[in-house]
Amino acid sequence: MSLPELLYSFDDDAFRREYLEEFEKEFRELTVKISDAVKKNDQDYFSRIVHKITPNILRIGDNNLASQLSHLKTLMTSERKDIKAIESQLKEIECSCTSICDRIIDIRNEFFSIP
Repeated sequence: MSLPELLYSFDDDAFRREYLEEFEKEFRELTVKISDAVKKNDQDYFSRIVHKITPNILRIGDNNLASQLSHLKTLMTSERKDIKAIESQLKEIECSCTSICDRIIDIRNEFFSIP
């Protein structure tokens, strides 16, 4: 179910607004959490973060972010760490998260008819 479809399934506008705020917050915080996992080389933490955000990635319909996270995991698990590639992938993930947040804002504006 897409994000707009899910929103229409809720009966309460206050709940819809709260849900969108939390949904957006998860993507705003994702880059920091992923960066933290990479810095600590904590693959278990990384996997938990990705597992938690995956349903929302699917709900927003962003295949790029899913691919970027998968590629970052591959870079993290490589025996020979390519720091520049990891940093580049983190920047791409950050851009994707920003784009997703912009889409969420657009959906919120369309849903609540905010100019």
